[in-house]
Amino acid sequence: MTLLRNLETGAEIFLVGTAHVSANSAEEVKEVIRRVKPQTVMIELDPQRAKQLMSGDQQSGFSFAQTMIQKLTGGGRGSWAQMFAGAGMTAMYRMLRVAGLDPGAEFKAAILEAENIGARIVYGDQDQNTTMARISQHLGLQNLMRMLAASASDSAGMAELIKDDPLSKMSLVDRVEAMKTRIAVRKTLEAVRRLNPKLVEALVDERDQIMVDCLGKLEGTVVGVVGLGHLDGMERLWAQRSGA
Repeated sequence: MTLLRNLETGAEIFLVGTAHVSANSAEEVKEVIRRVKPQTVMIELDPQRAKQLMSGDQQSGFSFAQTMIQKLTGGGRGSWAQMFAGAGMTAMYRMLRVAGLDPGAEFKAAILEAENIGARIVYGDQDQNTTMARISQHLGLQNLMRMLAASASDSAGMAELIKDDPLSKMSLVDRVEAMKTRIAVRKTLEAVRRLNPKLVEALVDERDQIMVDCLGKLEGTVVGVVGLGHLDGMERLWAQRSGA
């Protein structure tokens, strides 16, 4: 968790980074909100994704990346090019999940806990359709081939991407929990960025800026809940905004 201060408004922002691969993230989010008792909770969702997450219908369990893949492939009824794009995005999704860039249960926990304490809920992410449009611009054939090659299997693909990482010598259980750390997540995101920097710019960097702009408008005590992979970028942008 990171504490950000807005010297203009006096706001205090407790920014929580969640990792989808950690079973503890949802509980950590709830605990922070209970202890801080913020006036506002900003969540890395847009209204459409929030509605899907909370509705309990068939789509509610879909992650952002899964929804994106479905749209790109036409729900399995698209062209061969669309299906190939979907396969490439599935490969990228596997790598982004371990970077905490596609949480789900943690966001639902944040919404429920915010409602429980009477906090205002702000959805600070970019509209998912805009994000998908931006991402689709960077799904070139060469990059898709690299993504598919890098993830021929979950284990082989990630082993190649982080072959020099000491985490690769840990047991699966230990590695899952260790991926909660900032350093491990940073290494994973750097590996994804090497595969397709423009795609990560659209999926991560641009959304970092949007969420920082959103936080900058909030007053009082705030808890922000975002994927762990967004923390580095958001902290850097906040420091630039504050003149630090």
